[in-house]
Amino acid sequence: MRQTPTRRAASERAYLDADLYDAIHTPGTPAEVDGLERIAGRFVLNGRARGRQAVRRAGLTWLEPACGTGRYLRVLAKRTTAAPGRPPRSAGLVIGVDRERLMLDFAAKAIDAMPRAAADLVRLVRADIRRFTARQIKPGSVDVAFCLHNSIRHLQIEVDLLAHLRRVKRSLSARGVYAVGLELNGPGDEESDAWAAYPSEAVYAAQRGGRRYRQVFEYLPPSDASDPFETVITWAEVERGSGTSVVRREVGSTYRLRTWTPKEWAQIVSQSDLREIAVVDGHGDDLPSERRLYAVRVLARADSIQG
Repeated sequence: MRQTPTRRAASERAYLDADLYDAIHTPGTPAEVDGLERIAGRFVLNGRARGRQAVRRAGLTWLEPACGTGRYLRVLAKRTTAAPGRPPRSAGLVIGVDRERLMLDFAAKAIDAMPRAAADLVRLVRADIRRFTARQIKPGSVDVAFCLHNSIRHLQIEVDLLAHLRRVKRSLSARGVYAVGLELNGPGDEESDAWAAYPSEAVYAAQRGGRRYRQVFEYLPPSDASDPFETVITWAEVERGSGTSVVRREVGSTYRLRTWTPKEWAQIVSQSDLREIAVVDGHGDDLPSERRLYAVRVLARADSIQG
């Protein structure tokens, strides 16, 4: 359906349509941040923080590479508070990095609309996540970095993934962790039947500000080991108005995500001087380390005492 000639001729920018992206993906964000706070409490604060409020008062610095419209940043900033008796600046910092100006412009406007105390905690950096500099992100300053929902798979060759992981490793504090959400399953991986467990299609709908959004994703696994990419075809409709005065906008796009086998992932993580200390679900609870379906893989500096 989404591969008809007329639909393929539509805008190929659906993935970078900031309004559409934010409307579709923002619902459920607070629950996802609950999981990130649990990860912070377990692995950064070593279980010493009792409850989410303690994590929020810990003065942590958060970093999201590929932050897009900043939906996680907004929730984190609103929740982050200074510890009792300490100045507001002790509340920590929330940093987002992205190379797409349209996404960052949307993020900046949304953040500016928040209460000033929360907005002041957020810093947006326009940079490639493979190449952000020490001036842009201070080395050793980040307590929790995170990149969820397979976003890291937009890095499509080994050298790019390695460069990114090394940049994040440089930014992490001694206690810092990097929470990476991805599945590990490559083409021709006969040891795993996990591809069969993935949905071939997903449909999302949302409403915001008088607009109605609907987006369909189709997922095509790699055909063979010579082409280790999953193809994602997406089609979206945005409507406003009612009756005979409905205005409809249609956008579509096709993009590819690199697949990584567990062996490939382990080798690249090791080369980056990071190490995997846990595999958890979206709530921050432990999963088997050999899991290949989607999970959050918690990385720490190889020279840290974490884990």
